[in-house]
Amino acid sequence: NVVFEGEGGSGEGLIREWITLVLPQIFNPKHGYFVSCQAHKNRFHPSVSSCSSSGGASGKGDVMTDLMMRFAGRMVGLALAYQIPVGVSLSSAMIKSLANLEIEWNDGCLEELEPEVYQSLTRLSKYSENELEEAGLSFV
Repeated sequence: NVVFEGEGGSGEGLIREWITLVLPQIFNPKHGYFVSCQAHKNRFHPSVSSCSSSGGASGKGDVMTDLMMRFAGRMVGLALAYQIPVGVSLSSAMIKSLANLEIEWNDGCLEELEPEVYQSLTRLSKYSENELEEAGLSFV
């Protein structure tokens, strides 16, 4: 249950208000947990500093960042459960990752996150083997 100090009220209305106040703050890039996509500024994905293979969810092994990311996940879950529009969207890559779907370089996810990298890979994919060798790009 959610209760605002000094205010009367109960029920889903308070939960909805609390979620609509808190969730946009969690996704605010100034806090460093999430960043907006380059191609779509209203879509968010975890920042590099909040995700790493070492030290849990945070790159620094920071317990607070790990807790905040877990809290963010729970808040998104509540917003979905209560069907609350909160004005933030998750990146395609994050949605596919949460759905345990494979992410490919050419499925739109990379283009959304890193348009320049996507464009470079698209150009490279059109090169013939000879052109790649001439450019000194041999892939195993």
